Amino acid sequence: MPISKVKTTLKMTLKTEEKKTASVTVSKRVVAIDPKTTKPKPNIRELYIDQSELKRAKEAERLEANKKQEREKKALEKRALEKKTMSETIKLKAKPKQLDIPPAPIVSKPTKVIYHISKLDKDSNQWKLFIQGSTSILKVFDSHLEALEYAQDLCNKRRNGSYILLHGPDGKIRKH
Repeated sequence: MPISKVKTTLKMTLKTEEKKTASVTVSKRVVAIDPKTTKPKPNIRELYIDQSELKRAKEAERLEANKKQEREKKALEKRALEKKTMSETIKLKAKPKQLDIPPAPIVSKPTKVIYHISKLDKDSNQWKLFIQGSTSILKVFDSHLEALEYAQDLCNKRRNGSYILLHGPDGKIRKH
């Protein structure tokens, strides 16, 4: 037989054998199996390596998914924080300007007022009512009793320990 015919017959036999047999890949090793007769017996060591690689790959995927979730959470927190700060700045900007209202004057405790009743002139019969330390006259009365009653009303209205000093016709302080 010539060599060319042998090659063609070999090719044909290989093609026919390929049709009859199936191949299974187990971690880079090809094993020819006859599907009618036997099941493949994979190498246990190779299967163990494949399973451990699968576990590592699954764990790496899980870690990657966890990292992705953490990044998303951080991004959401940043967005929420930005929204809060933006709303706070908007609120701060949106507040109307407060009117410049001067503070209420400090009201000190009312001091004791001393009312003096004395004669307007030495020659007249009129009596004047004035406050100690003041140069102005509050009121002029025709009688000493009218001035005294009016001064008592003023003292009762104040209720802060105010009192009345009576002066005689000569200007000296007298008891009442």
